[in-house]
Amino acid sequence: MGNVSVFVRHKKSILAAALVTAGFIVALGTVGPASAAEPSASDCVTVLRTEKSQGLDMNVNNACGRGLACELRWTVQCETAEGKVTQRAPKASRFNIDASGQSQIVASASACKDSWTVTDVTWSCAGR
Repeated sequence: MGNVSVFVRHKKSILAAALVTAGFIVALGTVGPASAAEPSASDCVTVLRTEKSQGLDMNVNNACGRGLACELRWTVQCETAEGKVTQRAPKASRFNIDASGQSQIVASASACKDSWTVTDVTWSCAGR
């Protein structure tokens, strides 16, 4: 079985601030209207990578309550048995994921003769 890596994108938010004076705690809530808004795709999408003999399976899981339009990008790098790079090819896939659904994208390295690496994996999703 190959290596499994988990990539979760986290959105940085403005955290509650606290002021402590003479034993009293005053807490300020999250600033702005974003606190009542739906979570962004970066808050509820995960990408799981599983290495296979001829590439990577990338499982994109949507835990959002709405459908998403997504794009995954990566680079396939072919190498000789000694590790010399013989080819680099950027790849991409656009796809839709239903609410609470998943999609599997294969980053194929079948064109590589000896060994390969998949690098520069990035993703983006937005509501549709």
